Amino acid sequence: MRPQRPHRRLPALSFSAVTAGLAAAAALVVLLAPGPGAASPATRGAVAAPSARGRLVSVAFLRGERIALVRRDVVVPGVARGALLQLFAGPTAAERRAGLSSAVPAGTRLRGVTIRGGLASADLSRRFESGGGSLSVSARLAQLTWTLTQFSTVRGVLLRLDGRPVRVFSGEGLILDHPLTRADFRSFG
Repeated sequence: MRPQRPHRRLPALSFSAVTAGLAAAAALVVLLAPGPGAASPATRGAVAAPSARGRLVSVAFLRGERIALVRRDVVVPGVARGALLQLFAGPTAAERRAGLSSAVPAGTRLRGVTIRGGLASADLSRRFESGGGSLSVSARLAQLTWTLTQFSTVRGVLLRLDGRPVRVFSGEGLILDHPLTRADFRSFG
């Protein structure tokens, strides 16, 4: 007969410890999620069910110099608007701890978004083009484009700043002479 070991009592967990553990688990889910455009075996062919508030959409943030899609709940109708508002709100604290960031300047405002003829026209505040070098400027355009082109009704994205169409973007002088598509930002995919 084996000698019995004395029972050890597990330490009591505080609410903050449990919350931190849940945040770490959520961050791990974000870190292990398939990359953009990839479907895991469990989700391949699955359609996300709408939540009580509306619909789940993807929002494009960055992990290093790559797009990382996260799911957010937005109110229906107006899912494109809701997705952009989530993009401009930036990653949550848990997502930041998991290594996600955004190149979209803080304070960027959405003036409007329309979808017509396969093109999404996003009218943003001028703040969207401020600051950063060429990588940051390209990254924010990639985030905008990836967030809007998730919708089957959007093939490309047109950018407007303070109501005016943009042909040359930011002090970096990026020429925007065609609707933006994910193919324009392959290096971020």
